[in-house]
Amino acid sequence: MSQSDLWEKAVVCAKAAHASSDPKRRAILIYLGEFWLDLARMDSFQFNDPMAFHVAAIERMQDELIGAAPIN
Repeated sequence: MSQSDLWEKAVVCAKAAHASSDPKRRAILIYLGEFWLDLARMDSFQFNDPMAFHVAAIERMQDELIGAAPIN
């Protein structure tokens, strides 16, 4: 995943958080956005296969969250 992809994911989270009226969802999206920004700041040599697996799982969670119903 390129650095620009990570920045784009952070922007998507920020926009979704801003548009959300649900405080729990907004907090989670803000946290996810910060996660993507932290990854974008990392050196590429710090990425390995297990980390890539976890990042892919978090990416799927973000996709589900943005398209999901309000969190209870």
